[in-house]
Parts: sequence; C-alpha cells; structure tokens
Amino acid sequence: MVSKIVQTDQFSLSKYDWKSLAIGVGITATGAILTYILEWFTKQDFGTYGPIVMVFVTFIVNLVRKYIGEAKYIA
Repeated sequence: MVSKIVQTDQFSLSKYDWKSLAIGVGITATGAILTYILEWFTKQDFGTYGPIVMVFVTFIVNLVRKYIGEAKYIA
C-alpha cells in the first residue's frame, strides 16, 4: 500500500479537508447530543459546568471512535 500525502493550497479546501471537517463536526455534535441526553436522563443541571462536561463527553466519543475504528496513518 502506497501512502499519499495530499496538500492543498492556502485559502482553499480539498475534498479531504471537507471530509475531515465533517468528521469533526459529527464528533462534536454527537458529544453535544449525548451531553443533553445525559443531563435529561440524570435530571441534573450541569449549569456552568455544561461546556466542560460536553468537552469530556466529546473526548470520550472520539476515544471510542479511535478505539473501534481502523487506524490510518501517513507513513
């Protein structure tokens, strides 16, 4: 398998960039939705700690995604 480094010009986005951005948005949205569900399910108001909880839940979502998925690295 031959690895290929894709480089984009400054102030432009390739399809690989858009895919990466979409994955990031999906992870962030999943973390936000799970935080809302967690707050509703536990009947707790996180108050000012809500953003911190969302960041933690988003980290867990990304960690699980990396653990379950196949790793692809440019070598």
